[in-house]
Amino acid sequence: AVAEMHYSSDRSVLTPPPSRLLEVVTQWVAENPSLCITALIVNLQPALPLGGIPMPAVTPYAGLFKWCVLSPLYGSDETALLYSQLHLSLLNSLLENEKSVSGNNVISAQSLSSIVALIYKSNDRGRAKQQDSINIFAQAVHMALYTRCVYGNKQDMLVQLETLSSNQLMSVVINEHRASI
Repeated sequence: AVAEMHYSSDRSVLTPPPSRLLEVVTQWVAENPSLCITALIVNLQPALPLGGIPMPAVTPYAGLFKWCVLSPLYGSDETALLYSQLHLSLLNSLLENEKSVSGNNVISAQSLSSIVALIYKSNDRGRAKQQDSINIFAQAVHMALYTRCVYGNKQDMLVQLETLSSNQLMSVVINEHRASI
């Protein structure tokens, strides 16, 4: 929930998370790669009140990847290293947990696709920053697809990704995974 509070498309102004929150989240994910999948591997049914119906678990990957993807566009030089560390920790988390999460509903294709619109909002931020953002996004999409953690309409997600500004890495990722979807 915290990951979705920042850079929300519902707001007219996209705001990054506070640097202290970014620091804490980065440290947690780096030190405990399975933290992001806890909702998928822990049975929460006993914690519900009598008669409670469990909702599908939602992982923080999409929201945290959104932080990383938008960091070149809205972040500061002071937080750039933290965003890089968070991005690497998220990629490592997907890779380290590949066997335990593969096939589960880890990251929805729709939530990844929603990042495309946020990148479009940044057209006034400069082409170089936008390309950096798309490169980070391409890495996240590749790892999520490689580890088979994306669920939902992946074909539609690839179509959305193709609408982004021309980017060599994103083109490679799209072409690589189009055949396997």
